[in-house]
Amino acid sequence: MLANAQGDFFPRSVVEVWEEIKTDNPSDDFEIETKLGLRYPAAMYYFVNKNSVPLANLIRTGLEKAIQNGKFDELFFAEHQAYLEKSELDKRTFYQLQNTYLPIKTPLHRKELWFENIEPITQ
Repeated sequence: MLANAQGDFFPRSVVEVWEEIKTDNPSDDFEIETKLGLRYPAAMYYFVNKNSVPLANLIRTGLEKAIQNGKFDELFFAEHQAYLEKSELDKRTFYQLQNTYLPIKTPLHRKELWFENIEPITQ
């Protein structure tokens, strides 16, 4: 849609945009904005068959344990640190948005589940 001038920007996560720009932008028609950013809560979920209660419990228990012992953050940064650094978050002005599409049970109150190392501008 951007190539057809049907929009001015297409927001992407800093952990996905770098790979997308390499693979989906062979003609260099698009570029990554370097001074601005949008910030809003976006959750990632695991989905299992509703009859797979033991599997769901194993995943939940394992993730909670990894969060408590620091392995979750260790894995997160091992996978995403290069993208975070490349994004130069400290040099951007961020606008805080609400995400009205999050499920009602999204645990926004659990700060350990959210990456928040930037200071947003609240609009």
